[in-house]
Amino acid sequence: MVTLKLILERFTSILKIKERVMSLVNRIKGNPTIDTTPPVLDSALTQKEIEFILSTLRDSTFKGSQVVELYNTVLKLQQQHKAQAT
Repeated sequence: MVTLKLILERFTSILKIKERVMSLVNRIKGNPTIDTTPPVLDSALTQKEIEFILSTLRDSTFKGSQVVELYNTVLKLQQQHKAQAT
C-alpha cells in the first residue's frame, strides 16, 4: 500500500521537474517566468480541526486522479497548521 507521504514526495518531485521544464520553455520563447505557486487562503479552522483532517487524510486511500487536488489541499492545511502553531 502506497502511503500518502510517498505519494506527496513523488508528486512534489514531478512538480519540480515540470517547473524546470516550463522555465526552460519560457526562456526559449522569451516569456518571463510565471509563478505557479497557488495562493494560500485564510480559513477559520482550529489547530484541532486541521490535525483531525490531516490524520484522516493520512489514513485514507486516493485515486490517481485526486492526487493533484489532494496535494494542494494538504499543503494548505500544513501551512495553516504551522502558522497557527507559532
